[in-house]
Amino acid sequence: LRRKSRIKEAIEYYTMLRALQAIERGEVVFVMLDAFVPVSRQDKRIISWVEERRRGLIILLNKYDLIPPEKKDEVYNYFRKKLDFIPYAPFIPVSSLTGEGIDTALLSAIELAKRRKQKLPEKKLREVLREAVRKYPPPFYGKKFVKIYRLEEKGPGYFELVVNIPEALSESYLRYLKNRLYEHFDLSGMPVTIKPVKKE
Repeated sequence: LRRKSRIKEAIEYYTMLRALQAIERGEVVFVMLDAFVPVSRQDKRIISWVEERRRGLIILLNKYDLIPPEKKDEVYNYFRKKLDFIPYAPFIPVSSLTGEGIDTALLSAIELAKRRKQKLPEKKLREVLREAVRKYPPPFYGKKFVKIYRLEEKGPGYFELVVNIPEALSESYLRYLKNRLYEHFDLSGMPVTIKPVKKE
């Protein structure tokens, strides 16, 4: 039993290593999940690596075509709920056996790679930030007023938020700003990171 356990651990290690190497090389990453298999801790870890490295992300649901029609919504909702930390990622049903959905996945990846190279319009970015702050200003930091100056795009899905007190902005407030970006721009498949930085 111990030998089998060691073999299993070795297989998992090399599987994860190959996944990490693929993520490092890729601009857009496909993560294929079996529609009949529950989401595993390993699946979530791989997806987290994609997020950390700010790669484009597309989830492929393999064997989804074999799910009975009356169960499809239930299965889809299960995966969405289990992976609710990546609401921006498109889910594409595919069949590795018949090739169904593969063309759609490849076209989606090409389109996502193109969008990652395009900068967001600066004027609209300023407007979105201004309106977001107007509707929900950052709370005071002790007795200090928190001033947001601008949001600068530094790379695909990576933004620096220039403020007077970076440590004053909570994760929930940064998440609020991220959601406004997803609402106003086509960032499907792109993890968004907002890093508060101090105004010089």
